[in-house]
Amino acid sequence: MIESIRSAGLLRPLWVAALSAEDEAAGRLTVISGGRRLAALRALGFEAAPTLRPDPPEPRLEGWLRLALTDNLERGFNPAETALAWRLARELLPPGRTAEAAAALGLERSERRREAAEAAASWPPEALTALAEDRLDPEDAWALKDRSAAERDAALSFFLRARPSRRHRRLWLEWLDDLRRRDGTDVATLLAEPELAALEGPAAEKMARRLLYGRRFPYLARQAERRRRLTADLALPPGLGLELDPELEDQSFTVKLTCAEPEELGALAAAAGRLAADPKFRALWRDERGESDGLDESVALTGPAKTSSPTG
Repeated sequence: MIESIRSAGLLRPLWVAALSAEDEAAGRLTVISGGRRLAALRALGFEAAPTLRPDPPEPRLEGWLRLALTDNLERGFNPAETALAWRLARELLPPGRTAEAAAALGLERSERRREAAEAAASWPPEALTALAEDRLDPEDAWALKDRSAAERDAALSFFLRARPSRRHRRLWLEWLDDLRRRDGTDVATLLAEPELAALEGPAAEKMARRLLYGRRFPYLARQAERRRRLTADLALPPGLGLELDPELEDQSFTVKLTCAEPEELGALAAAAGRLAADPKFRALWRDERGESDGLDESVALTGPAKTSSPTG
């Protein structure tokens, strides 16, 4: 907006109106459409701007809302603006006229989207900003719409700090609900625990996932930690990697060979072949397959191990 006004000037005047008879008498006018244009003008140092007033000038909230919607259709609304505009439409327009506003906002075909927009309108300012910047999305509003304000705000704050992907936001809410049913602790209380409340920064998402996974699936988390220790104990040479299914759902390994020169491939393949005789690898294999006794040599050599293609 700032760059547009700097290069091309203000293309559309601001719409202003007196919000009451007292404001009209005192000459106090409020911008009813063009708030972003006004902010950009101020940032550029302008002290005055061309304005228009609705006709008739007396306060007519319904008419002003329609004017603001029409005035902004050209540039479109981001999800946060859509949410706020839809809430105003529901509050100010008679029931028979809300369809017009829904059509202007692109909400006419989906009751789910209308409900999500209305729910998002009550979000805290920092969450609305994230919604406008696509760090959150309307589906988050739908997922949180039936929760208490405390749970909703706690979840939004947690998402803004940990910055999980959309898929992980849905998954984490499922885990939190499972914990609430199992432990009888509400989501806001769970997210207020010191380890989760302190998360912030680039590593926050990874740590948050690990903590929530550990709470939701304690046995699997302990097994995963054990596998990490066993894998680290193998002391594999550079270029030889051993990857395990992180969710403990696929009982298999991927042996990854990474080499810069063709001559290195033989040495790495030989090192991978020696894994079958390594007691530490055999312990890891038993752990992965849920076995407590030893493996015969044929299983150790021909079990579900996968070798990826070498990469340069």
